[in-house]
Amino acid sequence: GVDVRVILDASPKWNPDTKALDGEPNPKNQAAFDYLKTQGIPVVYDSMEQQTHSKLVIVDDLIAFVGSNNWTYSALKKNLEISVLIRSAGHNRELSELYEEWWAAGEKQQEWEPSRSAALEERRKNR
Repeated sequence: GVDVRVILDASPKWNPDTKALDGEPNPKNQAAFDYLKTQGIPVVYDSMEQQTHSKLVIVDDLIAFVGSNNWTYSALKKNLEISVLIRSAGHNRELSELYEEWWAAGEKQQEWEPSRSAALEERRKNR
């Protein structure tokens, strides 16, 4: 069998009128969250402490694909992005351990909370 779990970025929707984050989740991520849940795939939002931008796929600790580029046509064909394929059981076990930490932090934040918008807006301002 295949064990699939997904951690989604919980960044709220950007409001171009107010130039601030509003209190609602990003509609695309919320749609993905809802769809994955209805398909029985475990899914969580990332923790409030850190925004997840990395993309990580681990196959049996043998192969890992890791990078920060989005999985879109532009990112994969037009932009200057970089990701790596790792074939090292030792390194991939470390990545698995890191993923487990991210998952545990995300499990504490199962559903969207409007307070996330204020916290994320503050983090965005302080970058």
